[in-house]
Amino acid sequence: AGSGPDFEFLQARSPDQASYRNPGNNLSAFAETALHLNEHWTLAPGIRFEGIETRADGYYQTIVRDVAGNEVAHSRQNETQARSRAIVLAGMGLSYRNKKQLEAFANYTRNYRPITYSDLRIQNPSLRIDPQLQDERGWNADLGLRGACGKTLRYDASLFLLAYAN
Repeated sequence: AGSGPDFEFLQARSPDQASYRNPGNNLSAFAETALHLNEHWTLAPGIRFEGIETRADGYYQTIVRDVAGNEVAHSRQNETQARSRAIVLAGMGLSYRNKKQLEAFANYTRNYRPITYSDLRIQNPSLRIDPQLQDERGWNADLGLRGACGKTLRYDASLFLLAYAN
């Protein structure tokens, strides 16, 4: 009935009903190079390694109440989880540059977004988490032109597509 959003849960929850620490470690290394095929064409391959560790350490409680608000069941679940992944991502770029400051380019790269334990544990009883939830994998590509018109006008126009699965 008001003018603003309401972010309250359907069932009131006490602040101590869940407590989690979700530390994580990421390590990455990458290498890329520019191979000048001739005076116009450049090929730019690259590779990236991602080492990802996500952890969860904490507890959640389930409290069941009857219609009068009386507590009829109470359980506490301690939870400690860890998930480690090693991902290798590759990409390739190609560009053509003429002598009049015009460059055409195209790039393709694999991408990745890991799920986190905060994605897996939601305390809102109105929401459900897909038990088949997996890390997201995908790719992105771009295609474009950049250059200059005279000494005062520079431009860069490109199309970009980002795709994820899962």
